[in-house]
Amino acid sequence: MSVERFVESIVKETLARMGDCPEDAVRKSVFGQSGRPLAVEFGTPHTTAVWLPSRDVVVFREKNGRCVRILNVGETMRARGIAA
Repeated sequence: MSVERFVESIVKETLARMGDCPEDAVRKSVFGQSGRPLAVEFGTPHTTAVWLPSRDVVVFREKNGRCVRILNVGETMRARGIAA
C-alpha cells in the first residue's frame, strides 16, 4: 500500500470517528511559492485535515480553528503492521 493511499484511508477513518462525513472530503494539494507541493488538504463541512509529508503528520482541525488531533503517519503504519 502506498503512503498516499494509507493517508487517505486513515483521514477518512478518523473523520468518520469524529462524526464527520468522510465521503464529502474534498482533496486538494497546497503548493509553496516555488511550485512544489507542500501539503495535501482534505476538507469536509466541519473539519479540515492537512497531511504534511515533510513532517510525516496529519493535523485535524475544526472549522472554528481548534486543533483536534495530530496523527504521526509513520507510527500509525508501524502500529498497523504496514511497511512504510
